[in-house]
This record gives sequence, structure tokens and C-alpha cells, in this order.
Amino acid sequence: MIQFLVNKNGKLIPQLNNLFLCSYLRPLSEAEKWLAQFDLRQAKDVLVIGGGGGYHIELLKLKFPDIFVHVFEFRPEVLEHLEDKFKKKQKLALYEISTKADSVFYKNLYKFIDEKMPEIMPFRPAWQGMEKEYEALHNSLLMREVNSLVQYLESTGSNLDFEIRLLNEQKNFLTMKNLVLANRQTGHLDAQILNYFGEFMK
Repeated sequence: MIQFLVNKNGKLIPQLNNLFLCSYLRPLSEAEKWLAQFDLRQAKDVLVIGGGGGYHIELLKLKFPDIFVHVFEFRPEVLEHLEDKFKKKQKLALYEISTKADSVFYKNLYKFIDEKMPEIMPFRPAWQGMEKEYEALHNSLLMREVNSLVQYLESTGSNLDFEIRLLNEQKNFLTMKNLVLANRQTGHLDAQILNYFGEFMK
């Protein structure tokens, strides 16, 4: 069961057993470091995986009010806290995920990714205690993005020496990145397409 503790600065911090789902002492500094990883200058939609205490979401909305933020969270207690915290926020949607999410859920999620091409923003401190489930969701989303990239490359007629069946291996993924960037036919890829690569390295 999740409890919400109040730190010395009056911030509510979610705790599960002995695990804090965001920094207990410095949740705002943690949020700053997290947000600094991402280049959101061209983003219209982002997909945040993990709600935690919501401080990273609050900062994201403060700095990028025009971006539509979609937050995915497994824990109902955290979701309730976020719903209360952000009930008046515009361009913010919260989604509860079941560990038994069916094919319809993923079909709709993949459709969203294909249509919106959101920046995927994992907030890993919130994953504690459910790392396996969050990691599986994250990998599923990234693989959907990469499949879109591969389809794009195939549609351009690019002839790359690459084993797609090994796509989930980081070394092979980096090989693909280097091949794409070095190839005259694909070196012109815009920043949005190349952002796929960055996701695997975060």
C-alpha cells in the first residue's frame, strides 16, 4: 500500500514499503535533471511513463504549457493523487494501466504513437517495485517507434546492412544508427525521426 509522506519542505512524497517513488529530499531538483534529458522544442505531445509524486509533470507543464502531456501509471493510488494535483491543468491526460492490459489497449496505444509521434519520457524513480512491468511497457513503446523508423527507411529505398530481428540489442541498434547517419540516402533524416535513437540510450 502506498503512503504519502510530507518532507521537511512540505512536499508530499509517495512511499511503497521502503521505496520512495520520487526523491524524498529534493523532488524539484530531481525533476529538473529529468527534464534536462529531453529536447522538447518541436514536441506537441509527450508520453510520460511513471507518475511518482508528480513534480516532474508539474515542471514539464510549467516550462512547456502548450505541449499535451499524457501520463501512464500502473498504481491507482498514485493516479488518484495526480488527478487531484492536476485537476485544473489543461492539455494533460492521465491513464491507468493494468498489468493485464490486453491487445486492444496496445492497439490503441500504438495507433496513438503512429499518429502523434510523441516524445517518450520514462520517469524511472516511479518504477520502483514494478520495474519489470514498466520496463516491458517502455520497451513495447520504443519497439513500436523503431518499427515505424524501419518502415520509413524501407519506403525510402535505403539499402542498409542491418538485421532487424536483432533490433532490441543495443549494440546492433547503435550499428543501425551509424549506418543511417553515414548513408547519403538517409543522412538527411529530420530531427524527429532521429529522436528514435535517443530513446534507446536514456
